[in-house]
Amino acid sequence: MGSRAAKQTKVLLLGRVQGLYRTQNIVKALADLRVPFVYRSTGFVGFSSRVRAVELLMTGLARLVVIPARCMEVMTCTHVILLAMNKSDGLYWQLLLAKLMRRHVIVDHYMSYYDAWVNDTARVAKNSRLARKQLSSERRVFRLADTIIFLNQSECQF
Repeated sequence: MGSRAAKQTKVLLLGRVQGLYRTQNIVKALADLRVPFVYRSTGFVGFSSRVRAVELLMTGLARLVVIPARCMEVMTCTHVILLAMNKSDGLYWQLLLAKLMRRHVIVDHYMSYYDAWVNDTARVAKNSRLARKQLSSERRVFRLADTIIFLNQSECQF
């Protein structure tokens, strides 16, 4: 009588799906287990116009709708999964909100853009502004995660 029923799991998927097999497996597993989930394409609605003022006005109005809707999605879920290859600053605020709302944050770490750019391809200098910004962005996401999914042990050690 005095106990409340356990809250049903509901998952919010953040990021672009990008056709990755591992992301497809997450979606399939949730569907097979009949776990309710919500997926919205990332990014804000943007408008293109020849008149810059119209473009800015329309994009601003769209954000007035999108941001509260995204907040409601975070508030109504129990778990937030950041899909692979989606560690952008545009998603960070949603992860931060999820953490503040005590939601379980799961990050699917497929690869590090920093590691790929600096160590694998040497396209970006280690101490460059871009490299430092990317490393900082990836570390911020990891600090918010309750669970991180790694592909292999070497990624885990990164």
